[in-house]
Order: sequence, then structure tokens, then C-alpha cells
Amino acid sequence: MAVILSTTEEALAYLVVLTENSEADKKIIFSGELSKIDIDIEGPRYDSTIPGELARALWEYQEAIYKAGAFVLTGSDDIRRLSAKQREGLELIFKVEHGSTDIQALLEKVVETLGEGFQQMDDANKAMVLIAITVIFAAGFIAWKAISATADVRKERIKADLDIRNEAEKTKQFEVFARVAANEKVQRIEKAAEDGTKAVLRSATDATQIAVGRVRLDSDELATLNQRAARVSSTADVIEEEFRIFGTETRFEGATRYVLARGDGTEFPVTISHDELSADDLERLWSAARDRQPIRLEVSITKNRDVVKAAQIVSVL
Repeated sequence: MAVILSTTEEALAYLVVLTENSEADKKIIFSGELSKIDIDIEGPRYDSTIPGELARALWEYQEAIYKAGAFVLTGSDDIRRLSAKQREGLELIFKVEHGSTDIQALLEKVVETLGEGFQQMDDANKAMVLIAITVIFAAGFIAWKAISATADVRKERIKADLDIRNEAEKTKQFEVFARVAANEKVQRIEKAAEDGTKAVLRSATDATQIAVGRVRLDSDELATLNQRAARVSSTADVIEEEFRIFGTETRFEGATRYVLARGDGTEFPVTISHDELSADDLERLWSAARDRQPIRLEVSITKNRDVVKAAQIVSVL
């Protein structure tokens, strides 16, 4: 037997059931809105397309999940400690729908893999953690946290929108959810979802509307977010030097992620949208990565407190 949960309302309600009924089913199948991360972006540039800035943001989202997964599964943020099987389980496979840029990634394998980090829990508590993780990713609960100035308003609006008729019942469900989400490992997962969502929101500055799960942010709210991001102290430098290329990955059509290594040993990721460079330059990059040969590049690096926050290949020299 298994319980099938397909909506946020059902998930929150079942959290309470698990606290009150020791005989409740602990095996859960997630479907409907709880089965995927769903980000819908509307605007002139977003018609079944992924511009370069958005491609880089999706890579940031993936990297945030890898880091959280590494902490949950190994106790360290070091992604290199993940096994190949664990990395595969945490991989987001993005599917782009037509019309607007509706990006979807199925959650089943991600939640299942993260669940391996809670094996010490009894069945009921583990089931509650998996429900909380799924709600965090799928329902858009963390989208309101991306704009801190309206966080409290957003949180109350989400609560109000849920189809829970009894106010006392609603309060109890959110209390149980908050208690489960207070687990240190769950907090790391929530932070990854929040950071990934922020990256996506900030990458689509010209969008007219972005929906993350049930949460919709209009152009004014997106402008508020980007104004706040602009106030963060950061410096951008353009450098020309030889790099070595490691860690080549292609996760969706039209973009490739590399890890660039400088002569001083500094390493940082860079994601390239294939429409930003010529076919010849893309081939030269791939050849340098394949043959482990140095290649001279012009790279724009944005730092915040000496930490590389973003990088972009300007040209292949």
C-alpha cells in the first residue's frame, strides 16, 4: 500500500496524520504538482527558449542542489564526495514546454536520493521529511523568500490561497511543517531551493511574470529583487590568460558548463550558451577540454568579497 499525494493541501494534511496515527501508511507516492519543479517565465524573449543568462541560472540551481545533497548524504558541502550514482540521482533534467518558457524538472529521483540521508529516522519521521522536501521544491514556498521585503505578506498570501477551510487545522498543519523543516539537513535543502530560485529570478530581468509553483511574481516584484541584487557590493574584471578546462557537462540542449582553472590553481565554473560563441570557438573549447590542453581566453569574472560569483567567456583568443 502507498499513499498518493498530488497537492500541497494533501501533503500538509498528511503531515498531521503521520503525527497522530502510528498506523498511517509511511510509503508515499508524489504526483501532480508535487512531482516536479515548475518554473514558468513569460515575456517577449521567453517563447520555448532558454537565453544564456537563464541557462547559467539553471546551472546555479543544479549546483546548489548538489551542495545540499553532499551535506545531507556525506556531511560535507564538497560535491566531489558524491558518488556517480548520487550525482545522477540529484540531477535535474529540465524540460521546456511551448508558449512561455515553462521549465519543468521531475523530482522523484531527487527526493529519493536525498531521502538516503535520513536513514537513521524511523519510517514516520522519514516520511514527514520527504513530504517537507517535496513541498519546499514543488509548491513554491521559497519563492516569497526571494524578495525579503514582502516575505511575510507572501507567506500569508500562500496560506490564504491554500484550500484549507478550517483555520485551526491550517495553523496546525503549518506548525507541523515548520517543525519538520527545522531539521538541519532540511534547512540546507530549503536554502538550495531558495538560492536556485533567486538565481532564476535574477536571470530573467526582462520577464513580465515568473511563476514558481503556485507563487507568481509580477514585473514590479522582479524589479524590486533586481534592485536589491544591484546593491550587493561586487566587482567585475575582464582578464586574458591561459586556462585549463575541466568538468565538461551538457545538461540541456544549447548550453555547456565547464570548470576553468587558472595558473594559480583557482577554479570556477562557467556556463556557455551555444548562441554566444561561433561554432569554431565552441569546437576549440571542446578540443581543449578533451585533450587537456591550455587555451587562451578572455573571461569576465564577477567577485564578491574575493569569491567568484559569476563568470562568462567573452572570447576565445
